[in-house]
Amino acid sequence: MNTIHQNMNIQELLKTRNAGFLRLAFIHNYDCSLKSILQRFGLIAEPDRLHVINRAQALTAIESILWKDLAYGYEIMPRETARAYAEAFLTNYGSKEYTFYSNGDWTLDDQSSVRGWNPMTEATFDAGVVVVGSRSAACLWVEDED
Repeated sequence: MNTIHQNMNIQELLKTRNAGFLRLAFIHNYDCSLKSILQRFGLIAEPDRLHVINRAQALTAIESILWKDLAYGYEIMPRETARAYAEAFLTNYGSKEYTFYSNGDWTLDDQSSVRGWNPMTEATFDAGVVVVGSRSAACLWVEDED
């Protein structure tokens, strides 16, 4: 898994998470509002639907989102692989300069469940993490249908 952590291969991630729709986006952010950033990522531009989370919670959320299908909870990839992709995605976002947002209250256990979430797309199920800094922003978002 160190290969994934050191160099996130987006094509491999897309092949591995072969369910639903995976959105990975990176933008320059020159002090845009969160609403504007959400619009640029193609999400519903309502910042009140998001929760501020810390980096550890963002890591857990991304691991959970990649690990299992949002609709039925079946495993899409090994948990360790999902964790490695989550770490690779967040590798450049470790400083206090960044704020992390998610639309759900994620818990990572054997069931990989969300305690509640606010939809940010038109999909039946969606979940993700948005990372915002003063100069850049990143988004990892998954949409699944039942």
